Amino acid sequence: MSNRPRPLYVPDLSRPAGADVDAFGEVGCIACGQRVSVMDADVVGLGYRCARCSMLATPDDDIAASLAPSQQPPLRALPRRGSVAIAGLVLFAIAALCWRAGWDIELHDADGGESVVIWIVFAAIACVGIATRPRD
Repeated sequence: MSNRPRPLYVPDLSRPAGADVDAFGEVGCIACGQRVSVMDADVVGLGYRCARCSMLATPDDDIAASLAPSQQPPLRALPRRGSVAIAGLVLFAIAALCWRAGWDIELHDADGGESVVIWIVFAAIACVGIATRPRD
């Protein structure tokens, strides 16, 4: 084992191309490319966005706007609320059927036995909680 510190990682801190203001005080919208006054534009991660594109933007657009294009493909969109809620309801149904049928697996560890059905109920509650949580 060596006592050398890990090498310092310094990200690219150069100014993004979308943040340049021209001689007339105008900037290009990173979403549509339209030239607007810098006073009428909203600041986003890699530059500016016009008022029209800002009104149409979703939280997912704001996340992608702060990343370089090379970093955007690995970014996955959040699942829709409905699909997470449906998954929670399906898990509740599975837990109810398992409980009603008397099917269960006891997990034994140092603390004693635990029921798998309880963990399915916890997962269902988590799904419903995620689906009803406000998104920023």
